[in-house]
Amino acid sequence: MSKKIISIEKKLNSLPPAKVYRLMLMHLSTFNDFFMNISSYRYELEKQMGLRIEAKTLAPLSFIVINSVIYNYQNEDAPYHKEVIKLGLPIEEIKNHPLFNFEYTHNNGKFQKNTLDCISYNINYPRDTVRRHLKPWLKIGAISKNKVIGYYAPFGVILKTNLFKKTHFWISEKMRKSWTELLASLSNLNYIEKHHSIIINPIQKQNKNEYFKLWIMLHWYWSLSFKYINISPLTYRECCVLSSTLFFRDNHGDKLINEEKDFYVKKIIKPINLNSIADSTLIPRESVRRTVITLIKKNFLIKKFNKIYVNESIFKNSIISEEQNKIIKKSVNDTLIIIANMFRAN
Repeated sequence: MSKKIISIEKKLNSLPPAKVYRLMLMHLSTFNDFFMNISSYRYELEKQMGLRIEAKTLAPLSFIVINSVIYNYQNEDAPYHKEVIKLGLPIEEIKNHPLFNFEYTHNNGKFQKNTLDCISYNINYPRDTVRRHLKPWLKIGAISKNKVIGYYAPFGVILKTNLFKKTHFWISEKMRKSWTELLASLSNLNYIEKHHSIIINPIQKQNKNEYFKLWIMLHWYWSLSFKYINISPLTYRECCVLSSTLFFRDNHGDKLINEEKDFYVKKIIKPINLNSIADSTLIPRESVRRTVITLIKKNFLIKKFNKIYVNESIFKNSIISEEQNKIIKKSVNDTLIIIANMFRAN
């Protein structure tokens, strides 16, 4: 991790819990965008996955990608051992993450298969659900399987083709922009010493290793997102709908972090309707309607006439337990590690 990112991390860890919590709300406001396939959707192969790739479909792929990275890193005879070593990935942070169990990848010097049971255990979906949702990835060649290591990601497909490349870059650019805005807000409020920008090379200028690393860290982000959702009171779809309802106006960051109340009155955030949520999430309107009703019952949303509002209590971390605050800080740390390995910070 770069010294600049380490400095930012220390500053964030020193912020009051309420400020860190607001930062995560700002990140959540763009969360929905990170699961779209709209850039690559016009290509026939990628069309099979749909405009939005659901959690049950993406989660097993992302875990297999990270599992394959660790396998290639730890085994000198693995086909991409040298390539993975050169990337300088945060392997120890990944291997030792408390939300995952990678022990079976290397037991007493002997590699064990990456089976359906292993994948099911780590992503917290039933075995038959995993098996069913692996089929489209196997069909397009994004996942392979053999008798020695079980399910694995064939890195050659990523390195030698453009499979989902436009979507990966589109999502990465969204993430870069989101975190540049977060850092700018922190700088304006003097929480960090100066404005930091996050840089990403245009997709046409990225070399093979740059894109390979970006692709891996995207899958690590997705894997972590699904695990954090598993221990939250929300489902994946509820997170996407809530993300869409966090409709902040331009230059909202400073006010969101520093203000204490009346976000709608002060026009920091604006209400939204069901059609707008459906359009921005690419989730069918009827599914959005049912999800909104559930979020209202869980006290995350409020509906007034045809407008949907985020419950004002959501902006206060007073409803968050000490244990949840620890999880939020850990997720901020995880995201900074990902940002540091996907981009360059100035």
